[in-house]
Amino acid sequence: FLFQEFKARRRLQETDPKLLALIFIQTRTRGLLARIRYAALKRMNRKRNNIVKEIVSTEANYVEKLETMIELFKKPLEHVLLSENPFIDRSRFDSIFGHVDDLFAVNKSLYADLKERTKDWNRSSLLGDLFLTHTFPIKFAYLSYIMNYETAFKNLQECK
Repeated sequence: FLFQEFKARRRLQETDPKLLALIFIQTRTRGLLARIRYAALKRMNRKRNNIVKEIVSTEANYVEKLETMIELFKKPLEHVLLSENPFIDRSRFDSIFGHVDDLFAVNKSLYADLKERTKDWNRSSLLGDLFLTHTFPIKFAYLSYIMNYETAFKNLQECK
């Protein structure tokens, strides 16, 4: 039955020039709309990929800065604390650097997961679950850091 209906419609299309013109216009319009949607999808995907690259790059840069702070400042000052005449006392040192290792650990873990996830990145890949997984450790580490910030800043100024 469907095949017979299809054949009857085909015969009608072949004999009616107005119907042929309408079909032609409809076909061209659908093709144009499909190309427009495809171009918009490509633009959105490009934007999304750039955003993901920026997130990963920013996290890598931040982890690198934290590591530099630990290696160039915290560790050498820990050795100074063990010397006979340290110019900084333990409580001031702990105030200034107390939460750096926690911040480094949570951000390094987040960066490792981001790097792993984006290694095989495609348009159906997601990042939201990684941020949800890391929410509690990040929240805990930064809450401690923020609560100690004023004291750490004051102690740092006094060390100058």
